Amino acid sequence: MLALITAPAKSIPCDSMLALQPQNVRARLAQTDAGSADAIAIGEMQVLTIGFAQEWLGLARSSARGFGG
Repeated sequence: MLALITAPAKSIPCDSMLALQPQNVRARLAQTDAGSADAIAIGEMQVLTIGFAQEWLGLARSSARGFGG
């Protein structure tokens, strides 16, 4: 019987995430053709998975629409 083991979610330092601007993240993602599990460096963050950055952009877009948009 196979067991599914998942690692607990790791928190990203809030200051580092708040310093990221969506346009900078989009520009950095455009520079790579790696898969979502690969990691890239953006700003002060040395290791950020591409998939997390892509999902963060989706959350950033939906949050921006919620603020008077």
